[in-house]
Amino acid sequence: MKRKSFVFVTIIGIGIILISWLLSAATTTEKVNEALNPFFETLSYIVNAFYEKDDVEIDKVMDYAIDGLVKGLGDDFSYYYNAEESEEQALEMEGEYGGLGIEVTYDSQYRAVKVVSPMYGTPAWCAGLKSGDIIVEIDGEPVSEMLYMEAVRKLRGQVGTTVNIKVVREGESDLLTFEIQREKIEIIPVKYTFIETTEGR
Repeated sequence: MKRKSFVFVTIIGIGIILISWLLSAATTTEKVNEALNPFFETLSYIVNAFYEKDDVEIDKVMDYAIDGLVKGLGDDFSYYYNAEESEEQALEMEGEYGGLGIEVTYDSQYRAVKVVSPMYGTPAWCAGLKSGDIIVEIDGEPVSEMLYMEAVRKLRGQVGTTVNIKVVREGESDLLTFEIQREKIEIIPVKYTFIETTEGR
């Protein structure tokens, strides 16, 4: 009898946990749907009532919306790539491209591109860019008004062409201006060096 009671209580316990989980999931879904209502209302207005609705590029609007959603996380290492950008990123990681030679990330405070590190010997390194520099303007255009990958693409380009950037640097009261010529940048995934010992190994 005790064994049956134990089994019965266990089943009830599992049932309560399952119901609680389902209610929690339903509540989460409800909250998400509620949060999305203003988005759908705004999107509907753009598509149906915006005075230049016929010229609206809906794919671009959605890219900006998703990009803003990811940026809202406040995580400098999370960013959104659309299909075209993902393909471009994959191709560049496999070979060479024309650029400045800097590792970058997104800076949420300035809504700009932050230099993680200039690669040794590249145009960025030779020009004097430093880790922590924040690129706020590219060829006269504010980076804060661009998608992250749009800004990255503007830094890249045909070998031999130049790009003008303005940078915020810690300790400097004024923006720093750089004119840098793009060069062919080879992706080297692993840095290494040979050290010869006294035994010649």
